[in-house]
Amino acid sequence: MTSRFKTLFSPFRLRGLELPNRLVSTAHGTYMPKGGSQTDQIALYQSAPAAGGVGLIILEATSVHWTAIGGPRLAVAADDDCIPGYAKFF
Repeated sequence: MTSRFKTLFSPFRLRGLELPNRLVSTAHGTYMPKGGSQTDQIALYQSAPAAGGVGLIILEATSVHWTAIGGPRLAVAADDDCIPGYAKFF
């Protein structure tokens, strides 16, 4: 590792959260939700960067209000019906 990236794999404190490193997977649309809900396919997809040591994974780009829903293959978290899908990640 060059000195240019000397802190990349060092811990990072973000308010009260301690991240193991500075590698981040940002939210993006995978088009894998079904009816707005998270699926086993997404959980498997996100397990790869987690297994690889990514310090912070921000899940699927998600609509948080019913008026913002972009389509059936985009995630929705507008009510408590989304909780079982997100529970797949813990």
